[in-house]
Amino acid sequence: MMAFLVCFVFMAIIIALNYNYFSRLSESMQFFELAEDLNSTILEMRRYEKNYFLYRQEFNYEENITYTNQLALTLQRERDYLIRAIGQDNYGQFMKN
Repeated sequence: MMAFLVCFVFMAIIIALNYNYFSRLSESMQFFELAEDLNSTILEMRRYEKNYFLYRQEFNYEENITYTNQLALTLQRERDYLIRAIGQDNYGQFMKN
């Protein structure tokens, strides 16, 4: 009975540690997904901006505004998460740039 109890406690500790590692890994993956989304949106903004300056097509300007609004919404929606992930100072610098 004692051996069973020791094994059970050992397994419970292992499960608790793995759950902790899994939750941290999940949070890191969410941060990388957000970073990829922000990067992709910024790259699209830059592409349409470049095309607008090169070809002066109104469509490119409108698409740039669409992606700018999408970026603003994403940054507003994920503000607390970004501050927690990168810190208040880095977030402030990011928003300034």
